[in-house]
Amino acid sequence: MYKRLPKIALFLIFSLSLASFQGKVEAKTTSADYSKTTLLSAYAVKSNSPQINKDYVKDGYVQVMYKNSSGKKMKISVKRDTNVYYYDFDGKGEYENYPLQMGSGKYDVTLLENLEGKKYVEVESWNIEAKITNPNAMYLISNKIVDFSKANTAVNKAAALTKDIVSNDKKVQVIYSYLINNVNYDYNKLKTVQTGYVPDIDAVVKSSKGICYDFSAVFAGMLRAVGVPTKVVMGYSDNVKGYHAWNEVYLDGKWIVVDTSVDSQVKGTSASIGMYKLSDSYQKEKEY
Repeated sequence: MYKRLPKIALFLIFSLSLASFQGKVEAKTTSADYSKTTLLSAYAVKSNSPQINKDYVKDGYVQVMYKNSSGKKMKISVKRDTNVYYYDFDGKGEYENYPLQMGSGKYDVTLLENLEGKKYVEVESWNIEAKITNPNAMYLISNKIVDFSKANTAVNKAAALTKDIVSNDKKVQVIYSYLINNVNYDYNKLKTVQTGYVPDIDAVVKSSKGICYDFSAVFAGMLRAVGVPTKVVMGYSDNVKGYHAWNEVYLDGKWIVVDTSVDSQVKGTSASIGMYKLSDSYQKEKEY
């Protein structure tokens, strides 16, 4: 049952996908613990009406649940002021995590259902007054972009690599080294990947290849799984032609840029590389 408004609210969304690839990656505009990544299954509930869980607003995210019985494609929009992020919504009757990465303030979270083409209708909308007191917590959980909730291969590998390591800096180093030395850049995939593509973290690890979006999602998923706040960031870099995806990791009280896809391509050449990059060389547009 659609939410009735004075006038039917239709959303014509020209670029709903989180990533489209036309020879580039493109995106619209992402103390918690690993146990929170199990919320999707632990709180699975059948529901005939959309539900929102605001218990984690202070940690910078909300959860939405709805059982999609129509079979139509659904999306979630998260809006603050004029800025909006769009996400695919699974609609399996389980809670799904959505970050409030634009900081404290007033948000509109809206569940949308596809009518035809790029037209969507509002199913339900919620107003959120967010007072975020733990802003790094959202970068420790599984979400639609960094979905490691069922990525057992990647999560187990991260745990094995960081066994007995206490320092977050050292955890970043060993996972960075593993990724750039075991996953190769997939130039063929870059040419063929379709609009709406979102990385499957385990599939990337098992195939040992991927594009920049894959590298950033895997790096973030593995580090989040071992307790290191990590962002997937999209925008532009002086080191890359076209739209790009990279990471920021939170160490010693600040966010530091790491670009594993670039470094995986540079390794073995005469060029020198450093794990941490100058933020001035990167122009951020979106973060997850």
